[in-house]
Amino acid sequence: MRARSSKANWARRCAAALSLAIIVFSGAPSALAAGEERSGKNVAILFSGDAAGELAPCGCNPPDGGLSRRATAIAQERAKGPVLLIEAGGALAAPNALKDGTQAQQARDKAEVTLQAMAQMRYDAMAVGERDLPLGVEALQGYAERGGFVLLGANLVDAEGKRPFQGHSLHEVGGVRVGLFAVAGGAGFARAGLSVRPPLAAAKVEIAALKKRGAKLIIGLLAMPYQEALPIAHLFTGVDYLLQSGDMRRAAPQLLGTHLMAPVGERGISLGKLTLALGAKGSGGTYFNLNAGREALVELSQLELLVDSQREALNLLLQREGSPEVLAQRKDEARMLETLQKRRAALERQSKARPKPGAATVLVEELHLGDRLSSDPEVKKLIEARGLSATQSSTP
Repeated sequence: MRARSSKANWARRCAAALSLAIIVFSGAPSALAAGEERSGKNVAILFSGDAAGELAPCGCNPPDGGLSRRATAIAQERAKGPVLLIEAGGALAAPNALKDGTQAQQARDKAEVTLQAMAQMRYDAMAVGERDLPLGVEALQGYAERGGFVLLGANLVDAEGKRPFQGHSLHEVGGVRVGLFAVAGGAGFARAGLSVRPPLAAAKVEIAALKKRGAKLIIGLLAMPYQEALPIAHLFTGVDYLLQSGDMRRAAPQLLGTHLMAPVGERGISLGKLTLALGAKGSGGTYFNLNAGREALVELSQLELLVDSQREALNLLLQREGSPEVLAQRKDEARMLETLQKRRAALERQSKARPKPGAATVLVEELHLGDRLSSDPEVKKLIEARGLSATQSSTP
């Protein structure tokens, strides 16, 4: 019984400590760490998603996020060089915001302010998710046209079988042609009179079209819950990166086949930054993941605590009388310690890995929207003019 209890305790310790290492947005600074030099052309892509209609900093401590801080962060990034600015979906309403009359009206007010702010922030494109239609299709189209950004939804059709949104768009960023496509999922589109067609088939058509138009990088936006995205994400070919929205997840980028997929955040408390370096010969669809080394360092710091704890537990057992039960426990604890040490060695190798000269690289970062950022005055005016809440409706 004690041996089984020891295994359970060890598993719990592992789960608790290592769970800290799976968060993709660790607040890492934008500057590259030593040894992360890049060659070739770099493309910077800023992305938001799953803000769920939240306009202001969260009601947490400290209060993070908010549209006006996001605008300031975007302006700071633009001052460094060309960027592509994307809304990956889930921007305009919370999951249940449209079910209650009073709440639904507030959701529509927030959606209007968000879309006006997106125009001021000069967004380039927006993937339409199931929570992005509180104003209806035509109103959303009007805001996008006036705001100068493209609406994407390759597998969405109206009652006549026509697509109300573009399947893809092509943008030039720092001399590189970047293609975007978006596919969506979820039952919420029916409220707006839209149907959802198979996303994988639609995506393949758009990827082929982007290649034909000369896209050097292709980014896919999956505006659907993770459980819908996962079965199809690894089937995409010819894609450089995938961004997934729809369920307000925070997690590490996940390798699916030859490309990575990352969630886009939760309730607007941060802004994502994706930097792709083509390398000396272009990407060729294969990138060195600069996040892997950073994630390894985070996990290593936690693993050291587990190794010390496991070594101490084994030493205590070695001091006890060698009954059959104690011998069995020693064997189990020694095996656990060996497993942890092997994992530590693997993480140390991963943390020291560096891209080869001229290699294509990818890095995902969080731009923290904390109180060190000032509020953009114009966006702040938009929110205050509508008399909307100064804090979020709920804690993320």
